[in-house]
Amino acid sequence: TPWKLEKIDSYNNKYYIRNPYYWKIDTEGNQLPYIDRVFIKRVENIELKNMLVVNGEVDVSGIWQRLVDYPLFKSNEEKGNYNAMLWPDYRGILDHAFGFNLTHEDPILRKIFNDLRFRKAMSLAINRREMNEALFLGLGKPRQATVPPLCSFYEKWQEEYYTQYDPKEANRLLDSMGLIWDKERKYRLRPDGQVLAITLEGIERLMPGLEMVKKYWEAVGIKVALKEQTGSLLTVRKQANKVDVGIWAFETGPDYVLRKTGMGVLLPPF
Repeated sequence: TPWKLEKIDSYNNKYYIRNPYYWKIDTEGNQLPYIDRVFIKRVENIELKNMLVVNGEVDVSGIWQRLVDYPLFKSNEEKGNYNAMLWPDYRGILDHAFGFNLTHEDPILRKIFNDLRFRKAMSLAINRREMNEALFLGLGKPRQATVPPLCSFYEKWQEEYYTQYDPKEANRLLDSMGLIWDKERKYRLRPDGQVLAITLEGIERLMPGLEMVKKYWEAVGIKVALKEQTGSLLTVRKQANKVDVGIWAFETGPDYVLRKTGMGVLLPPF
């Protein structure tokens, strides 16, 4: 890679130096990279990161940037001496792709999650257009977690599959599974009589979207708890088969090539 890790300090900031053996050159034969040193500063939360950006203390800040913060960045361009830019993200889904744990340790949840009717119902219960307006300034394209149009095997039906907001049909599918309501008609019950409850675990950036999904899913009777985790802990829990639902961007298709050549990420797919 262009740079190699030199050290990590006590604050977990990372220092990289130019790799003299990097294999790329530019069109005039100059050895890449041009930049000799890279410093990656670790910050505790998004608000602190945003403050560093608007104060002009960051050279590059495009990784996992929230689109709802774009007006803030745009209005402070002159103050911070930077340019705030938008460009398409060609992943299948930018942030909120959900994968229910089909190998769950709880045999009852495993059976429920493996029932296609349940997964269809959870998809129909999500109001993607409302999420697009609230989280992405209406600039995204509500779609299913699948390959983007740039892929050779893309077909239009894939991105539209069970994406309409239809809580009535969602409830019908859950009823057909025998997931009856409790006496107060607040939550549905599992076959063993317990409340059907799941936990959504996500990193800080995802929490506003997960709060909206919690509202949608509880409206059709699924009790949802939210749990904010660090990315490293969430990865460990996923690998240990401890999560109810895997949540991350749907990174597939040509985006891998685009990211490896330095194209940034800001927007949901167009």
